[in-house]
Amino acid sequence: MSKHLQLPNSLAAQAPAIQHSAAIQQLAEDSNWPVPVVAEMYWHELAQLEENATVKSYLGLVTARKVREALRHMPTRR
Repeated sequence: MSKHLQLPNSLAAQAPAIQHSAAIQQLAEDSNWPVPVVAEMYWHELAQLEENATVKSYLGLVTARKVREALRHMPTRR
C-alpha cells in the first residue's frame, strides 16, 4: 500500500503552474521589479532550460536561481 498523496489529475496538472507562479511572485517581491518583467524573464529562462534538460524535476528551482541572479545584475529600480 502506497502512502504517497495522490492528487486528482486536474490538480496534478496545475501543480507546476502554481509553483512557477509562486516563484515569479516571490522573485518580483524580493527584487522590487514588476511581476510582468519577472514573469517574462522566468518563462524565457525556463524554456531555454527545458530544451536540453534530461531531468526536469528541478527546473523551477534552477530557473528561479538564474532569474534571481540576473535581477541582481540589473540596474536598481527607483
